[in-house]
Amino acid sequence: MQKIRNIFYLLVPIAITLLICSFSVSICSKSYTEFIQSILLSIQRPDIELKIRTLYFPESKFQILKIVLVSASILSSIALVLLIAFRKRYYDFVSNYITKVLLFVTWLYSLYTGYSKPGKIFLWIGIIVLLIRSLWYAQNFSIQFDEAWNYNLFLSKNLFYSLGAYNNYPLHNVITWFFIQCFGNEVMVLRFPSVLIGLILIFTVALLVRSITKNECLSISLAFLIACLPIHVFYMMYARGVLFEIYFSLLISYVLLKTNHDGFTKSICNGSVF
Repeated sequence: MQKIRNIFYLLVPIAITLLICSFSVSICSKSYTEFIQSILLSIQRPDIELKIRTLYFPESKFQILKIVLVSASILSSIALVLLIAFRKRYYDFVSNYITKVLLFVTWLYSLYTGYSKPGKIFLWIGIIVLLIRSLWYAQNFSIQFDEAWNYNLFLSKNLFYSLGAYNNYPLHNVITWFFIQCFGNEVMVLRFPSVLIGLILIFTVALLVRSITKNECLSISLAFLIACLPIHVFYMMYARGVLFEIYFSLLISYVLLKTNHDGFTKSICNGSVF
């Protein structure tokens, strides 16, 4: 089991390095004109070729992109060689951080089990009401320009476009891409990851506030007060990755705030888990 796990740990950086190198070869083997034509074909907007060439992505930027990709390929290859050479330390490092994440999840679950029975009932009633509200909004509001653009440019393509191509919300796009592959490209499917992370965010807020205040009534009230904020309502309704950013920012901020007196360096190490 340990050997299989170590192989998996090593396959991840190998896959990342191969992805960077293959993307670098793909871009560097094209001329500027070929690159622009492939972009125009991808977004199906030949009418904006002049703007792309003169404003958004002139040839000078294309040359910078090549330099960056070649540098990234070289650095990632060197890093991979070092990981293989010092794989024992790398295995211990990864195992240590996975253990920290699992301990954190277990701790969150212990906070939930610490709620009284009425507290759990109120918490789940609120979550269900929030789910119904968000699903109704997601189903009845028309798709927005940003959502359509994001789908056409990234989500309708292969997974590489969400992983490697420039976009504002790579994690959101990767998760949404898998939802689309499994359940189709309906608007509700496109928006469901935002609904899901919104529910997880509210649930986590309730648990973290309870851990700080030791007051379950206050924790539930504050969590659902946040659920009523316009930013939460809006981004739980549309297929954007803002709530993913807020969620992980919340976790990192909490870990840093809970730093003990051993020093700030320890908090950074713990926060880097996320």
